[in-house]
Amino acid sequence: MYSSFVERKLAMVSRQGIAGDLSGYSLKPHQNDLTAWALRRGCAAIFADTGLGKSRMQIAWADVVRRIRARPPMSRKYCEKAVVLARELGVSEKLISLIRRRRRWGGVE
Repeated sequence: MYSSFVERKLAMVSRQGIAGDLSGYSLKPHQNDLTAWALRRGCAAIFADTGLGKSRMQIAWADVVRRIRARPPMSRKYCEKAVVLARELGVSEKLISLIRRRRRWGGVE
C-alpha cells in the first residue's frame, strides 16, 4: 500500500537535472555520488549526517550549476548568473572559509 503511494508520487516528479563534471572538487566517493545524484535529479535534498561533508557537496553543486548557467546568451555580453546558498548562521563562517580556501586552490571562481 505505502509502496504504491510512493510510486505514484515519484511518477509525478519530473527530473530536470543536469550532468556536471565533479572531477575537480576533491570529493570523497560518497560526496561525489550524492552530489552527482542531486545534480541529475534537479530538485533534491541531501540529508547527510554530521561530518559527512555537506558544505563541500553544497559548494561543488553550486559551482557546477553556476558554470552551466553562466553560458553566454545570444547577445555579445557575457551574463554570469549567481547561485545563492542559504545556510544557518553557525555554518556560514565555516562555509565562507571553505570557499576562500577553494579559491586559493583555483577550484571555485
